[in-house]
Amino acid sequence: MKKLIVIILLLFSNYLFAQNQIDSLESLLPNKQGIDKAILLNDLAYEYWSVAPDKGLEYAKMAYSIAVKEDSKINIAQSLQGIGVNNWAKSEFNIALDNYQKSLKIHQELNNTYSISSLMSNIGIVYKDLSDYENSLKYHFESLKISEENRFTNLYINTISNISSIYLSQKNYPKALEYAQEAIKLSEKHGNINNLALQLNTIGEVYESQKKYKKAKSTYQKCLDLDIKNGNNYGKAISLYNIGSTEYHLKNYNSAIANFNRSLTLSKQIEDQVGILLSNKSLGLIHKDQNQYNSALGHYKISLDLAIELNLKKEKLDIYKKYYELYKSVDKYDKSIDYLERFISLKDSIFTKNSLTQIAEMQTKYESEKKEKENELLRKNSEIQNLAIAKQTNLRNSFIGLSIIVSLMIISLLNRFRLNKKANKILITKNEVISNQRDKLTETNSTKDKFFSIISHDLRSPFNSILGFSNLLVEDYDNIDDKQKRKIINSLNKSTKLAYDLLANLLTWARTQTGKIEINKEILNLKKLTETSIAPYLSNALHKNIEIEINIPSKTTISLDKNTAITFISNLVSNAIKFTPQNGIIKINYHESKDNIELHFIDNGVGMSSEIIEKLFKIDENISTNGTNNEKGTGLGLILCKEFINKNGGDISVISEIGKGSDFIITLSK
Repeated sequence: MKKLIVIILLLFSNYLFAQNQIDSLESLLPNKQGIDKAILLNDLAYEYWSVAPDKGLEYAKMAYSIAVKEDSKINIAQSLQGIGVNNWAKSEFNIALDNYQKSLKIHQELNNTYSISSLMSNIGIVYKDLSDYENSLKYHFESLKISEENRFTNLYINTISNISSIYLSQKNYPKALEYAQEAIKLSEKHGNINNLALQLNTIGEVYESQKKYKKAKSTYQKCLDLDIKNGNNYGKAISLYNIGSTEYHLKNYNSAIANFNRSLTLSKQIEDQVGILLSNKSLGLIHKDQNQYNSALGHYKISLDLAIELNLKKEKLDIYKKYYELYKSVDKYDKSIDYLERFISLKDSIFTKNSLTQIAEMQTKYESEKKEKENELLRKNSEIQNLAIAKQTNLRNSFIGLSIIVSLMIISLLNRFRLNKKANKILITKNEVISNQRDKLTETNSTKDKFFSIISHDLRSPFNSILGFSNLLVEDYDNIDDKQKRKIINSLNKSTKLAYDLLANLLTWARTQTGKIEINKEILNLKKLTETSIAPYLSNALHKNIEIEINIPSKTTISLDKNTAITFISNLVSNAIKFTPQNGIIKINYHESKDNIELHFIDNGVGMSSEIIEKLFKIDENISTNGTNNEKGTGLGLILCKEFINKNGGDISVISEIGKGSDFIITLSK
């Protein structure tokens, strides 16, 4: 993380001020008005992005409001760029990209070549963070071309530096070295010591990634010498940390500890919280390898507290893994399993967030395509309207000719009437097409979101648990006592059942969405159908000592599709067992009216609030909760129930109260 920040700082070096100037800049604000105030606010926005992006965003938005009011395009563009960089610092990459693109468009209108080149490099950095290396390289090379043509030397060197880092992220080490060496050559030529240290750092990273630790250490040492010469404490802290990392890989633990401690001391002096976190984490790892477990835990705690405070989820994930490995190495399997579960849970959370980001990007693409189709239909409507206008013009001319030839006027009127009628029919048809396509697009988008909602989280979660616990058994089977093995195997069994139930329900629901489930109704005995449906779940009820009463007349018949009916009845009984406590009771009651029959699935379980009931049958609402024995659910069973009940011409409703149980009511036509 420290290495990435250095690259970005250099890119924006034209806007950065010394830290001790922030207060003096802010003190000038009350005396500034209009454009002068907008310029000062933009300066502060660029100053704050690396230390307090929320504050930087506030200043940039204030500058934007003033610039819009004053109708100053150049300051509007600068404000959008300031908003973008602070969005980027908060990892709001798509929002940053949007603001950068808006700023770029204005600078292109004003033909500000330096700003155009700089913004293209900024956009390239955002694409790099989104792992879209193709677009990242595209924008960086465009920036490189403009910088070279206009002799923007520093910007040219910075862009080469960023290209080097992209190739490093792609593990294309030959290209990363090629561009880093080119940047070094230019930095030496133009006396750019800061950039020279950066490129040596990149080359060190390449060597370290290739496990050439001695070459990496030598390169990092050159970085340190330059940082000392330049008085760059931030760079010194990074170089010392990197040297410590290579010494660790070379198993020179005393030297590694010394360098990490020096980096930690400098990081504390300059209040670099990320540097403090990384140094403590690395020190903890060395102490763990040396069996100094209490010291290791002390360093890990400092790192974890900082990761939580700074909301660095990937660092939290890595520290959870290190806790898990430490406790496993000392045979404390309860704590080891606890941190493994935290690791799995957070990893799943990060995956879900990334998936939602991807879904948002797909949604944007979908909306764009939909808009294009709508525009095409509107263009066709416009052509029809133009045709109608032209015909009305002809009609007017025909009326003028009425005074000359009455007979021609009558013929012309008849022709125009027929053409207008035909045009109106075309217009009505086109409007129907537009309406149908919009409905279809909305339905398709809704179905797509449903699939992503399930696949991106619910299906992945149990498999993460299965992989985590099975890996623990494979690696440490002989070291785990029987009690722990039973606990792990029980967890594996629960996760496997949950994964199977979800997959089965997901596949069944998918078939309903594609129209591949046919409803073939037949006359069925309702009591026998119910008994058949609940049979697989009687053992679950027996395990919790739950009594199930079926109060349906033995000769009652009804027209239903047998397969889908079994599915919705069994799902409702399974759900009732899950939320009914030990020694509880479940009743399946029957009521009949003139036109309908009702089946009531009544339990004396935990019940539900009105807020949960409103979300119960919506697939885009995550309401899956654990049962009274901590049984896990998939959140999809009740949605399948509603789908199948509706397909059989019925409906489902719920009456429930927290602590008093629930009554699920199926209403079916006689």
